[in-house]
Amino acid sequence: MNRLVSLKKDTMKTSEFEQHMEEVKTTIKRYREVEKSEELKAYYDLKKIVETPEFQQKKNFLLKRKYRETEEGKTMRAYRRARLFPSTRFYLSREQSQRKDSWLGKKLQAWRLSLGPVREYLRLDPIVKSEEFQERNEFWKNPRRWYTTPESKQDERLAELKKSEDIHFFLAQDPKQIEYYESYKTLWTDEMDWMMMKDGDWKPGFYYTNKNLKTDHSYFNEQQANNKGMNSAAVNSVLTVEVKPEFVGAAPAWHPTKGFVTKEYSYTGDVIQTANAFSTNEGLFLAKVRAEGKAHVALYLAAGDRLPLLTLMHWNGENVTMGMKTLKTESKATIKDLNAKNWMIYGLQITDKELIWSINGQEVNREANTLKDAKWYPAVSAYLPEGIKPSVGQIDIDWIRVYKQENKKK
Repeated sequence: MNRLVSLKKDTMKTSEFEQHMEEVKTTIKRYREVEKSEELKAYYDLKKIVETPEFQQKKNFLLKRKYRETEEGKTMRAYRRARLFPSTRFYLSREQSQRKDSWLGKKLQAWRLSLGPVREYLRLDPIVKSEEFQERNEFWKNPRRWYTTPESKQDERLAELKKSEDIHFFLAQDPKQIEYYESYKTLWTDEMDWMMMKDGDWKPGFYYTNKNLKTDHSYFNEQQANNKGMNSAAVNSVLTVEVKPEFVGAAPAWHPTKGFVTKEYSYTGDVIQTANAFSTNEGLFLAKVRAEGKAHVALYLAAGDRLPLLTLMHWNGENVTMGMKTLKTESKATIKDLNAKNWMIYGLQITDKELIWSINGQEVNREANTLKDAKWYPAVSAYLPEGIKPSVGQIDIDWIRVYKQENKKK
């Protein structure tokens, strides 16, 4: 089965997708750092206090309470009224001019007790002049009384913390999304920063679980001799595997009925793989790849035999395909109007249920996983199948990264 697929218009550019991956790593790192910070601890400690109903009720009460409604306001109004009564003013003027122990003073004492306003004044006067009352009165008559309280300082500090760049960043994140990203752990990666193939994880030739089989060979129906890794090189951290004109007089080739024979070739290609260094039955494979030329090139996953294969990227000189091939079936997606010369990030996620192919994060193909027992390892080949005009071509790989989701809760 072959499906024709077009990338959506909103598919991220390769640079954008790479930036997104870096931002995810940066976000996780910063999130965990802020999570452990004293600033965030102070924020949550204050939040527990400030957001309680009791705290908010007190804040609203102090902000909205009118001075005239307070006991202190009522007391001061009553005191002023009593003091302004004529009888009280007369009493005060006479009291200042008469000795309290004189006959007239005693008469004045008896007289004042008979007058309500004077009695009220005399009752309130020591109250309003007390240090305790004056302190309370100063507090309540201040319209900004809330801002003089320790609770206001806590409220202000919480507001400041909310404006903190780190806390604003932290609160804007979805913890479940962070956990989802963190669930992907690196299984294997190759940034192609090795000089010689022997220094990396790649080995030339095929890999077979049957150790008696020859691994350095071509196929009789192909038009190139695989060159034992000589057509593969990592330069400036980019792995290149190529087909090029080169005469080989007698190269081993597998014939479907005769077995291994020797054959003359006018072109050389290559196949390399990582079977001895890395393999997995589950994981997310991502690779930054480009290709050019008319020769066939591919980055694929093998499992120790010629088939099955899972293809991350196959360039046939005209189109890019991605899919799977077994002894019985073949299923692939052909990507329409994709310029293989451009760097793209090809992906394949292998779960216990599905195989999901993607380009720059956009899904392009999905199949049921009927190969759950296979142990997959990356392989790269550059070759000339029968039926095409021999020509050059190459595949460039900037990096390959493999992740496994340890915690599958999303």
